[in-house]
Amino acid sequence: MTQAVRATRRWEYRRTSVHRLEVCARAERITQLFRRSSQLLIGQGGPVEVNGIPIAYKSFGAANHEPILLIAGTNMQLTDWPPELIDALVRKGYRVVVYDHRDVGLSGRVPAGSQYTVHELAKDAIGLLDHLQIRKANIAGASMDGIVGQIIATDTRTDAVADLSDGGGR
Repeated sequence: MTQAVRATRRWEYRRTSVHRLEVCARAERITQLFRRSSQLLIGQGGPVEVNGIPIAYKSFGAANHEPILLIAGTNMQLTDWPPELIDALVRKGYRVVVYDHRDVGLSGRVPAGSQYTVHELAKDAIGLLDHLQIRKANIAGASMDGIVGQIIATDTRTDAVADLSDGGGR
């Protein structure tokens, strides 16, 4: 093995290790947030079957509070939402729902070679809201997934959107 190959492998290992540490740090921040406020985690989080795909989610705040669905950007996981944002929204009296899109994070994978569009992602979001018995929600999308919120508001189920905010990026 050449010195260049060894150096490349060391760099890849370090890069992967740093990514794992960042993911662990985000998970730890969310765990601390759960512990800090008895209001935050309600009901169940975890995967639920939506449109034939297990969708991972977490719900924060009281079930009877006005809901906000935070739609993650491309390849963004539910743990990527800043815990400080979730905490602030819950303290303002909202129920906050975050989730992983299909093929991301803890959500299920589609079969190899399958394709889907943002319209299917919008149907997944509506399916999750239905599962949580949320009839109407404020929707905020980060990055490309503001488009998912727009599709919900204009095509998928217009009556499900109380308010729509497209962050346009992080």
